[in-house]
Amino acid sequence: MNPEDLDKIAAPVAKSVALWSLVGFSSLADAASFATMIAGFLAALYSLLLVCEWFWKKLWKPVFTHFGWFGLKRRIITVKEDAAMVAEE
Repeated sequence: MNPEDLDKIAAPVAKSVALWSLVGFSSLADAASFATMIAGFLAALYSLLLVCEWFWKKLWKPVFTHFGWFGLKRRIITVKEDAAMVAEE
């Protein structure tokens, strides 16, 4: 096999038609309607994620923090800081 032959695609139209028929599209309109359906699904999924993020920030996280189920990590006090706090008292 020549290295020059690797860049060429044999029968590209036949391969494209075979791929379209394998997927099940008989016309360009079928493919367009499928693409529209996929785009609608992705838009709905993205909208759902945005709504969930809003509920998390505005409702769930403050409630969980209030009850102590979720919150900031407490800072670890080193030995030097503890000794300084004891000396101040």
